[in-house]
Amino acid sequence: MSDSFWLRNDPCPKCRENGGDRRGDNLGVFSDGHLYCWKCGFHKRGHGNNNLIPLAPGRAVGNFRLRLSEYFEKEPLDWLLKYGLSFSEITTFFRWDNEKKWLVFILQGMPIIARTFNPEDNRKYYMLQKQNVIVGLQQYPFLVFVEDMVSAIKVGRQFPTCPLFGVNITDMYPVERGLLWLDYNMSGHMMKIAKRSEAWRMKVTPIITELDPKEYSDEEIKQYVLGVK
Repeated sequence: MSDSFWLRNDPCPKCRENGGDRRGDNLGVFSDGHLYCWKCGFHKRGHGNNNLIPLAPGRAVGNFRLRLSEYFEKEPLDWLLKYGLSFSEITTFFRWDNEKKWLVFILQGMPIIARTFNPEDNRKYYMLQKQNVIVGLQQYPFLVFVEDMVSAIKVGRQFPTCPLFGVNITDMYPVERGLLWLDYNMSGHMMKIAKRSEAWRMKVTPIITELDPKEYSDEEIKQYVLGVK
């Protein structure tokens, strides 16, 4: 018996061939990869019992060998969904390594950082690539710096955003102004970074909120960023 679960509804290709499914939500997509149309009965077999299919053979990244899949276990998927990420964002920015139980953040096909969901692991994150990455292509004369990958995706919906993965800013960013947004517990560290940035010819302005950016709605994020003087 399959233990797959429903993920989302997508457009049904068969319904659309006949002029139907204008809302684009007739086709059920399930965690084991199988598809089923609630309307016309079109279906496609998955890989069965939630076994994960690697997109490519094991790949060496730094000291790690990864086997990345576009199919996720329930725990990491629920963790991403609770912050309001769309399925399109999840499949664009994340892959799952079932052997390591790692949720891997990727950008332009390159694994950047992994969050472990292995209860026996004594670390929460593994840095895979030390590289400055920018999420979002909107044209603004500033960069928003955040601490983590999920915050970067949410803020990046509206503003160019850089996840720091360790709360450090260097002089390698092509802007004259940065907005450093971390939660209240990091406010003291933010002020030190803002002071150091003067030597880099970048003005860094802190955004201090009670919670991480990923905890806020799109409208709240817009208000916080555009409200900075």
